[in-house]
Amino acid sequence: MRCDRCQQSNPEDNKFCGECGFPLRERVPDERILKALEHQEKGDLEAARVLLRRIDKEDPWYFTALRLLGDLLYHEGQVEKSAECYRKAGEGNSQFTDVWYDLGIAQYHAGHMLEARESYEKTLRLDPEYHAAHYRLGITLYHMGNLEEALKEFKECLLLTPEFAMANYHMGVVLCRLGRYKEGRQYLEQYLDNHPWDAPAKYHLGMICAREGEQDCAERYLSGIPEFKTGIPKFG
Repeated sequence: MRCDRCQQSNPEDNKFCGECGFPLRERVPDERILKALEHQEKGDLEAARVLLRRIDKEDPWYFTALRLLGDLLYHEGQVEKSAECYRKAGEGNSQFTDVWYDLGIAQYHAGHMLEARESYEKTLRLDPEYHAAHYRLGITLYHMGNLEEALKEFKECLLLTPEFAMANYHMGVVLCRLGRYKEGRQYLEQYLDNHPWDAPAKYHLGMICAREGEQDCAERYLSGIPEFKTGIPKFG
C-alpha cells in the first residue's frame, strides 16, 4: 500500500507508513464516534461537538471525526467552521473523496465560488463518476456566469444518473439562458412531469410559451403565479 503523504510503498497489512508514520487507511468507527452519533441523534449537539473535538485533539489523524464535526457545524449554520474541518481532513488525506465534496458545498454556501469550484474539481479528479459533484460543480459554474461549462457538467450528471431530477431542471434553465428555448423546454417539461407543483419550472415554461406566441400554453403555466395575475407577457 502506497502512503498518501510520502509515497513510500508499504505491506498491505500495515496500518501506518513505515517511513513517515502516516495512517494508511481510515479506521472503522470506534466507541467514541458511535457515542457522538448517539448524542447527535438525541439532539444533544453540544455533547456531540465536544466529543468530536476531543477525538480530533487526541487523535488528529482520525479524519472521520473531523468530517462528522464538519457535518455537525454545517447543519448548525456554521459553514466557515465546517469548511475548516473538511479542509483539514482533506489535507490530511488527499484521497478522502467525500470530504472534498463536502468542502465544496460548505464553500459554496459561504459564497466562495472559486474555492468551491476547485473542491468539486478535486472530487472529480478522484472519482470522475461522482454524479453529485458534477451537478454541484454545474450549479457553481452557473452562478459564476460560466453557462457553457455548467451545461457540460449537468449533461455529465445526467449521463451518469438520468433520473437526477434537479439536473434536468437546471439543464432547462441554462439552455434557456443560452437562448436554446426548444431544448430547454424539453428538459423542463420532463422535470415538471414528476414535479407538477414546482412554480419555478412553471415560470420558465410559461415564459418559453409566451416567447413562442403560445398564449394559451403560457396562461396554463403562469396563471397560478401571483405576479402574472394582471396578464401574461407577450413578445415580438
